[in-house]
Amino acid sequence: MLGLDYYLKYPEAVKAIIFASPSLSVNRWTQDADVLVATMPDSIQTIIKIHTENETFDSPDYQQAVNMYYQKYLARKLPWSSDMDSTFSQINEATYNYMWGPSEFTSTGNLKNYERADRLHEIAVPVLFVTGEFDEALPSTVQYFQSLVPGAHFKVIKDAGHTTMQDNPEENNLVISEFLNNLE
Repeated sequence: MLGLDYYLKYPEAVKAIIFASPSLSVNRWTQDADVLVATMPDSIQTIIKIHTENETFDSPDYQQAVNMYYQKYLARKLPWSSDMDSTFSQINEATYNYMWGPSEFTSTGNLKNYERADRLHEIAVPVLFVTGEFDEALPSTVQYFQSLVPGAHFKVIKDAGHTTMQDNPEENNLVISEFLNNLE
């Protein structure tokens, strides 16, 4: 989001862009999240539905459901590395909730109306779109974003969720290195 908005404001200051598992349309993100939540066991879907309706996001049941979703679509490689563990243990939940909402699949914050897919055609620098095979940023959605940027590249990182650099760092780094090396 920030990278795209920066480019749209200062296009002359950007040589290339890598969109890693991007959310460039919150409407599409939440629709995709609904698809992914529907793949969870019925009991987890029920917990998510009840606590979303009641706005009881701090419930231990809801938090457990969120964690299950994260292990399936955010960071699949278990146990999480110390980097991932530190990220989650030190997250500023107040800021995250204010900007996004109570979970990756429930957007209620400032960004809930963020929509920029309709401006992707304005990008005139090399672009790489990267997503994980099991990413919450669905590969089909990320490939759709790529189709809106003339000449953009698209890569799916195998055996990875949203944090491709956590789940498959070797392939992630190779894809990014190849893109960067081709810029020179």
